[in-house]
Amino acid sequence: MIYNKCKCSTHQIEALLDNRIENIKYLTILFEEFLSFGFIDDTGVATCRPGSGPESDEYGAARRLRWKEIQRAFYSGYCKKHGIKFQSVVLPNGMFGSIFAASLRHNDMGMLNMSGLVDHLMDILDYVDPNTGTMPGLYGDSIFNPCMVIFTRIEDPDTDEKEAFNARMNSLRQCIELLFGLLVNKFKILSDKRQFKLLNGGERAIRTASVCFFLLNCWTCFNGNQVNTIFDSVAPTIEEYLPLNEVLPSYEALNV
Repeated sequence: MIYNKCKCSTHQIEALLDNRIENIKYLTILFEEFLSFGFIDDTGVATCRPGSGPESDEYGAARRLRWKEIQRAFYSGYCKKHGIKFQSVVLPNGMFGSIFAASLRHNDMGMLNMSGLVDHLMDILDYVDPNTGTMPGLYGDSIFNPCMVIFTRIEDPDTDEKEAFNARMNSLRQCIELLFGLLVNKFKILSDKRQFKLLNGGERAIRTASVCFFLLNCWTCFNGNQVNTIFDSVAPTIEEYLPLNEVLPSYEALNV
């Protein structure tokens, strides 16, 4: 699906590169060489400022012990807010394929390292391109370090075709932002930071947001979404997404 959309026509390439390309009819990328099957990006969920307030309910009580360290642990200077960050994998069928939650303080590469997603993909994907040594993987923005299963834009493209490929993939990658927007529109609770208190309810905050991702996948099974339109794809049925005979692992409480 991503491959078909990446192979765009002449007028589309010209629009992407401000009409600077005239000699390319199609991007000549072989299917065997195109290994991106999804996209990866991160989004944040704002929460109340943790650790604020007095140490106890007594009148004149001192401020909570180590409040600066508590707040610093969940504060993002980039976003200018406290909260949780979710690493998400979006597939061209309009579904979230994976999520991982941690403090909003971490950058995207830190999230990727902690999630173990690279090792997991290398375990479940058995095809390796004999020419490049790479495997099928995910396309992300330039903050990610390319590896066998994570791809980013071509650095210093030396041909018009490579530059057009970068522009096309960057355009297609924006579909993940559409899905993040749909998530917030459908679940207003994610926009109300007063609903989430990390100091005494960190596990609840992560579980609540995770359920929202899951329910959006279920909603997509019935209704589709903008990503389906972009890639001319069809979401799985709810029976395919939630097979009745699947054995689910037992829940393990988070140490938050």
